[in-house]
Amino acid sequence: MIEIINKLRQDFDYRIGSVSNSKQLEQIRIEFLGKKGQLQGLMKELRNASPQEKPKLGKDINLLKQYVEQVINDKDVSLGSKSFKKSSENFDTTLPGRKELTGTLHPITQVMEEITSIFFWVGVPGRRGS
Repeated sequence: MIEIINKLRQDFDYRIGSVSNSKQLEQIRIEFLGKKGQLQGLMKELRNASPQEKPKLGKDINLLKQYVEQVINDKDVSLGSKSFKKSSENFDTTLPGRKELTGTLHPITQVMEEITSIFFWVGVPGRRGS
């Protein structure tokens, strides 16, 4: 079982080295850490191990899982920083900023003002309140 864990780590290291975009990284994450992933399969096989081997194997599998999560997070950050640099290069600082969107009056308020203006036009004295 330890050989399987070591082989899985070598396979992960080989495959993570060839990742060039976030889609490939997500596929590797699902394959290794997903619900039906390889590490989950190792945890299921842990049930068949002898009681003396279980603590050592469980620790090794958890260390591998932490390693895989850390490497995937680091790779995600490095891929993200590359895309951030590309988007910041295309940003033109000489363009004017975005204007604030101003709101509008509530529809009931608009109707009340329209009714008040009609009454004022007809000659009814305007009074507010009850």
